Amino acid sequence: MNFADEGVPYKYSVDFTGEQSDFNPTSEYKSNDAPGHGASYADYEGKVIAGNTFDFPATHGEAILAAGYSFATCSDAAVIDGSVELNNYQAIDVLYGEEKSETKDAYSRGVLPASLTAKLKKYLAKKGNLFISGAYISTDIFKTAGREETSAFANETLHYDYSGSRVSHSGEVWSCAPDIFPDNFILHFNTTANDSIYKVEAPDGLQPTNKAKTILRYAENRISAATAFKNGSGIIAFGFPFETILEKQQRLDCMRYVLKYLLGK
Repeated sequence: MNFADEGVPYKYSVDFTGEQSDFNPTSEYKSNDAPGHGASYADYEGKVIAGNTFDFPATHGEAILAAGYSFATCSDAAVIDGSVELNNYQAIDVLYGEEKSETKDAYSRGVLPASLTAKLKKYLAKKGNLFISGAYISTDIFKTAGREETSAFANETLHYDYSGSRVSHSGEVWSCAPDIFPDNFILHFNTTANDSIYKVEAPDGLQPTNKAKTILRYAENRISAATAFKNGSGIIAFGFPFETILEKQQRLDCMRYVLKYLLGK
């Protein structure tokens, strides 16, 4: 049921033939030309499909370096257990990709577990700066039972709320904040299976709250794709993963504008 959740392959997949086309359990096999229940399209036979290659911090880091800054990376667990002190950094870039808590994976805590939000809240209270991106940074928080504490954190501290899931098929995003991005600034993130970067099938819509503003909108419906807030601390949130922006120069430019807004230089 790819229309519900396609999942993300481990590194890459070579066994996907195409989306299922026959869901009728009474549809019997007759021949290879009429395979019946479970039949699928064959448009991906022989193709490699990119998944989680576990190197996306390098993609972010490349853009940070190009903007004139150094960077370090760590897991959220290192922040949670105190191995990494957030106050040593001017800005924090949180990568969520397609992570969400609706999984049987024992290692997944979902988007912004309470143990991490406590650390981020203290960091932002001391005028820290945060850039967060991911396909489920709204849906996983506001549409998953038992996430009330994180919902309040996202609403009050990160200044965004839920405004829809699966809100873009085109992957085209337009700027609507001339104080952050130049006029006619356009981004394209990946929404098709390929051998280079994983597909984003369910990008989130983000509704700005508490004096935040929309800074990017999805092209096909004008739903808010990204929000920004600045008052002492600076916060930018993308409802799609930054690393899936297809063109390298677009990624470099985008990160430069994000950091200029957050850091003021």
